[in-house]
Amino acid sequence: MIDKTLEMELYKYNVYDAWQFVLNTSKAIDTAEFCMSVLFDLINKISSEHDEWKDNLFNNLMNQENDFKKVSITTKNLPNYKIQVF
Repeated sequence: MIDKTLEMELYKYNVYDAWQFVLNTSKAIDTAEFCMSVLFDLINKISSEHDEWKDNLFNNLMNQENDFKKVSITTKNLPNYKIQVF
């Protein structure tokens, strides 16, 4: 949508300053889309890590053959939710 035609039209009608606004807005939208993509990827990674942790906990519980089943949750076996971005 941003092309030379728009730039020339703004110049023709003496509102060329608006071209800088158009460029900045376009860059802001591109940045927001990138951030959204990164955040969605992080959320998906955290969700899958959490789901894996829940499945392991459930399997541990169901594989016990005793009449009374025990489960302990400690900080050592919790998902860490740390993701390297850079």
